[in-house]
Amino acid sequence: MAKATFSRCLYGAASAVGLDKAKTLFGTVTQTQSGSVFKPAESANLEMPESALYGRLGKLAKEVNLPIGAAYPALIGVFSVTPDQHEMAGVRVNQYVCMLGESGSGKNVAFDRAMEALEFVTYANQSFAKTAPTGSRILMQIVGDKPAGAKNVKGAPRIPGPRKMLIRSNEISDCFLAGRSETSTLINRLTDFWDTNEFQLPDGKGAIQSADCRLSWIGGLPTKAEDTEKFLDIFGRKTGDGLYNRFIFGYVSEPIDFDGKHAWKKPDPFAKVENLTDDYTAFAQQQYEIVLRFDDAAWKMYRDWKVPEGQRLRLHAKKIAVLTASANLESTVTAECMAAAIVFVEWQAQIRSVFNIGVSENLEGAFTERALSAFERAARKGEQFDPARLAHDGKWSKKFGQRIVQGGIKSFKESYTIIPAYRELSNGKWHESERWYYLNPQLYVEKEFDANKAAVEKNKATFDAWWKDFGEDKKETPKDKVSRLKKKVATS
Repeated sequence: MAKATFSRCLYGAASAVGLDKAKTLFGTVTQTQSGSVFKPAESANLEMPESALYGRLGKLAKEVNLPIGAAYPALIGVFSVTPDQHEMAGVRVNQYVCMLGESGSGKNVAFDRAMEALEFVTYANQSFAKTAPTGSRILMQIVGDKPAGAKNVKGAPRIPGPRKMLIRSNEISDCFLAGRSETSTLINRLTDFWDTNEFQLPDGKGAIQSADCRLSWIGGLPTKAEDTEKFLDIFGRKTGDGLYNRFIFGYVSEPIDFDGKHAWKKPDPFAKVENLTDDYTAFAQQQYEIVLRFDDAAWKMYRDWKVPEGQRLRLHAKKIAVLTASANLESTVTAECMAAAIVFVEWQAQIRSVFNIGVSENLEGAFTERALSAFERAARKGEQFDPARLAHDGKWSKKFGQRIVQGGIKSFKESYTIIPAYRELSNGKWHESERWYYLNPQLYVEKEFDANKAAVEKNKATFDAWWKDFGEDKKETPKDKVSRLKKKVATS
């Protein structure tokens, strides 16, 4: 390809892809011949509105002196293991809560304060485990029954496991990375336990381990709205079909000053008791109420609500309403309670618009998302990439099929979503590479891809310098001239 052709593919032929971006409620979509690229909307509001707070948990969310977008989801997650009933008003009351925020933003502190505010006892608590299960068998060891005597003896008596369990994982990424291995079924098990209490796992030696446990799970993931790469790496496509939609998310957008602005000391319960006597029944406070029903106004509000499409948000609204009513010692979900739950879930939709995994409904779209995610990781670092090597290392053909992978990569090239780099040959000449590529900087204009743009421009400048100067000085070998010109471009 001549020099003019290279310039055309970089700057003039992007119309083959289409630069017009369709605005959506939660972001933008760039259309390509091989699929669509989701870009989150810059205007998404990640600050939780106070109107989402309800009752006792809402009051505590303000008292623990943290952003309510972290405090309230943490309180809901911790409280979800409190009721002894697995269902109330026809709704399972467990929760999976993931706290999002940068390192030092107080993700773990939110759970610490939620536990203290709810007087949740962790020591010797059979319904609590601070761990990060990395496989189905480890998870079953936590929630399942155990042999009463000799291990692995068929027909031996077994000790029942816990009836409810709150697992706290400071870094949930440990669980997800393990669960995404080819042999792991952890993702499926965690999805199952969100839906049901019961599961049986043969141990391969004739015995069966059984669980009948309501599982709640809380944990943190370091990430930020300006760079969601870590989130996308963890909540991959394999979790998108299940776990992603089963989580509610908390979000902390600012650093936490634990000793200053956000300092907090747990109130002393004895300070509220006057004329203290030997009767300590004042401290035996009721922790929850059994919720029996939704009143007519609440149910109508729920049925009339236009839930954001494509997300498991309607069920989340019922769960939040039931849990917050129970924590407020109410046996009926009122319209006020349901209204707050709907506001909370609509805020969840805003979070999901930014921290979006873009799950496709077909293999072609899924391949496009996987490939573009890999290309973008290299582009953010200003690196060239080899699509064939990425496909090999990522086992794309095994996941999506050889036809889809080959056709998809070909489409990326023909649409100039990716553009060829120029590489130096052994004879000192420069050649358009058939292996190494960059993302087209005319399509990826966001600031996060500045390194990609700079790398493409330097690559082109090196090629242009060689094209201009090559052969003018017969005393200098082509290879020496190229080396000199490369140094000149690198320092210019």
